[in-house]
Amino acid sequence: MLKYVIIILFITFSANCIYGQSNGWNKHENQLKIIPFGFASDNFQYSSKYKNDQLIVGIEYERELSDKLSFSIPFFISPKNFFIYTLPKIKLYPNAQGKRVGYISLGIAANNGKLNICVPGPEAMNLEIIDINRNRFGVFAGFGLSPKLSEGIRLNIDNNIGWYTHDNAFDYIGTNCNRFGKEKLPQLISSVGLSFLF
Repeated sequence: MLKYVIIILFITFSANCIYGQSNGWNKHENQLKIIPFGFASDNFQYSSKYKNDQLIVGIEYERELSDKLSFSIPFFISPKNFFIYTLPKIKLYPNAQGKRVGYISLGIAANNGKLNICVPGPEAMNLEIIDINRNRFGVFAGFGLSPKLSEGIRLNIDNNIGWYTHDNAFDYIGTNCNRFGKEKLPQLISSVGLSFLF
């Protein structure tokens, strides 16, 4: 399912680029962000087979729609295990006044990766461990800071908190050598990076 979301986002992004180039895109401040450090609090995978999946890196494109409103599409990946995260969102800069420093946001989070689960084995009372593709979707609210470091560069500190309203791992909760119950709690996706303006 996530691959279709990514394809749709890529088509939307490409269409925006074409439309923007033909309509004086440079009238607004757009940003390409390099994110060398991010953190996802949710423990995508509890098994020791997939360790350190909470650390993520990524890139993000942000297009200014008005002085106080913008749309952004980030893509994150866990370098060790290749879990994929995306969080397209609308950002509101309440006190822009040409500076666009602090913002609040609302977006849809989605991620995909391999999950190690237990299922009933061929013999009674036995469990065997298998991998499944795990897909999750949820609503996240966010806030952040984006102060200018120079004419063409901003520091970007972004925090998002929310819930995954869909998680196909819950289909296997009855077999349970996993701890999915914890994931009903609010989850956090945070990142720090540099934005290059154009």
